Amino acid sequence: MNRYNKYKKNIGILTILVLLLSACTDILDKAPLDKYSDATVWTDINLSKSYLSNCYYSMEVARCIFMEVPIGSASDELFTARGLSSNPYNVGDMTADNTRGSYYGSNWYRNCNWGLFSNIQKTNVFIEKIDLVADAYDESEKAAIKVETDILKGEAMFIRAFMYTQMCRTYGGLPILSKPNKLGDDYSSITRATFKETVDFIVAECNAAAELLPLKANRVGKGYKRSSFSS
Repeated sequence: MNRYNKYKKNIGILTILVLLLSACTDILDKAPLDKYSDATVWTDINLSKSYLSNCYYSMEVARCIFMEVPIGSASDELFTARGLSSNPYNVGDMTADNTRGSYYGSNWYRNCNWGLFSNIQKTNVFIEKIDLVADAYDESEKAAIKVETDILKGEAMFIRAFMYTQMCRTYGGLPILSKPNKLGDDYSSITRATFKETVDFIVAECNAAAELLPLKANRVGKGYKRSSFSS
């Protein structure tokens, strides 16, 4: 009898554990509260606009023009006195891998920053995913949303062209990345394009962006047809 009771007790404990484990899966399987998943972003036009706004922010246009070391400081044209932050420019030891001064390791010459490729990655993701947004809406809204997403796509292509223009001015030919990189990709197959190939890519991007953008920007500070042509 004792052995039978012990057997029943073990079965009961095992049953409770199974129920608890299955319940824990439901409890822990929740959407994060501090970020949006891909599935959420690319089904909402407003979240997609917010994503693109971050791409605009990462262009760092104001920093390049108004806050950082001018491009002339990388030559004999200018002398920038910012203390240790401008050492690579003032002492002439700036290289592709040494554009940061010793003042908090700041990169004062943004056009020399390979980190701009991180924004190219973000715009590549946007360009690849933005067409999914309209399909998430009802038929009555789909056409209007598609008009918006086409303009947003044009803006993203303009941003990508701008990033390539900034780095091409410094480095010449660049790796042409028109698709988002993914884990497991064979990065050894990525090669550096020639200067002409890079410029041709930029021109093609601007022309493609202009086809999607309105003649005038519908929001201040956004890409539009004229800005694509002027690039």
